[in-house]
Amino acid sequence: MRFKTFIQKKVEPYWCERVGQSRSIGDFNVKTESLDISADYDIRVVTVNKGDQYRTIRHFHFKTWEDEGKPQYGSHTLLAFMERVHYFDKHAQGPLIVYCSAGVGRTGTFIALDILQQMAVKNQTVDIYNCVDRLRRERMIMVQAKHILDLKQANGNKDTGGFTDENGNKNRNLEVVPDDSEILFISGSHGNYINPLAIDSFAVHDSKIVTQMPLPHTMGDFWKLVMEQNCQAVIMLNELQDHDANCGPYWPDEIGSKKCYGEVEVELLAADIDRSSDFITIRDFRLEIIKKRSVAPPEVMTIRRFQLQSWPDKHKLPPQGNIYLI
Repeated sequence: MRFKTFIQKKVEPYWCERVGQSRSIGDFNVKTESLDISADYDIRVVTVNKGDQYRTIRHFHFKTWEDEGKPQYGSHTLLAFMERVHYFDKHAQGPLIVYCSAGVGRTGTFIALDILQQMAVKNQTVDIYNCVDRLRRERMIMVQAKHILDLKQANGNKDTGGFTDENGNKNRNLEVVPDDSEILFISGSHGNYINPLAIDSFAVHDSKIVTQMPLPHTMGDFWKLVMEQNCQAVIMLNELQDHDANCGPYWPDEIGSKKCYGEVEVELLAADIDRSSDFITIRDFRLEIIKKRSVAPPEVMTIRRFQLQSWPDKHKLPPQGNIYLI
């Protein structure tokens, strides 16, 4: 549940946002003892006391699920949240309280998924209709919108996005193509598809971009993506392949030299081997968008690239297990 401003205020936080903060609510004193923040949910340990009676409560707060909609960043975020709840529930000594704003839509979906998960483990099958029907007989309009309980897999339609005739040759491997809903696009008149997609870190959404080694005809697209997404660093984990023309350098090799890749001019400013590890090469680049017949100021940025050497393809781990890249 997320907090918004309505003409009529519907929700009010009944806890303290900061660790160590406390407040009085009626006859009760509430204090937040700890806070575990992730991208989609927060978990608080809250103490509640009335006089000399104390209770310690775990408060699980899912933050990215709007009323009458789906989890904003995909059903997997809700399933990860449920795993944290299940782990705690194994040791809980009392019932769990589950609610949303009205206590029917998202609440019913959460409880239905919990029941169906346990049913799948025990019976190797699920009965969605009867599960939802039973919940609705106990509380009206539980699982409020039918599209909320969506257990379908990601779109497998190969007629769109990275599988089209125009874009297929921009993929290094057709088995590794982003789903349409996850594709990152670049601007330009020569086709705006490029293979990368944004993924979440533990605490921040879309904080990393995962992609493939640029192909000879997508090097300009790669550098343009770096500039348009305002990336501050690039991590290269593969080695160049002398015998593979599709896996060559996409940067100038001499300090001070420049080379154009599509609309982007790339200049190598510095190159050095990390003294703490002989397996990491650090290069600094200056990038500039080349604008023909334009009086607009140049678009320029600098970026650092970390390249890990000696991790061959098909090896699960680098040969030196004690390498620290970041």
